[in-house]
Amino acid sequence: MEEKHWSDFVENYYQPIYGYCYQFLGSHAEAEDAVQQAFLKAYKKRSKLRNQTQLKSWVYSIARNVCIDRLRWWKRTRLVVAQLETPEINENNELVMTIKKLLARLPARQREVFILRHWHGFSTEEAAELLGISTGSVKSHLKRAIDKLKKELKTSEVVDSMTTKVEAESS
Repeated sequence: MEEKHWSDFVENYYQPIYGYCYQFLGSHAEAEDAVQQAFLKAYKKRSKLRNQTQLKSWVYSIARNVCIDRLRWWKRTRLVVAQLETPEINENNELVMTIKKLLARLPARQREVFILRHWHGFSTEEAAELLGISTGSVKSHLKRAIDKLKKELKTSEVVDSMTTKVEAESS
């Protein structure tokens, strides 16, 4: 696809796809980000599109998938935030500090992958591209990081003391 044809397509369909994403996400800023992400993905993979007459529907399907990914990320993030905002944790910031210390002890690549995926909401593919590694490597580093964090948190004195405190309050 020629650059001129691509820029004409983006110019003609940016607003309609933006409206589509806004209906999904309900936020102007998120819709703007989703549209840009969708067009970027489509541009990078445009050589894989066999039938140029399907360009419009293809980009819409990419935008839809981007929106769904963002909604899933929001759901996961809200669950994590809700868990971190429980009274037990707010009363005792030691757990948050422990998590930060544990993250600092992870190997650099595992820490980078964890932070990109869980704090910044990058997809596996985006993290892989940013770090210059395969998606399989991203998944492997993420699993190792999560396993190490779980193991360390289970043995952490902070978690033990919080568990004891919660058990005492419920008795």
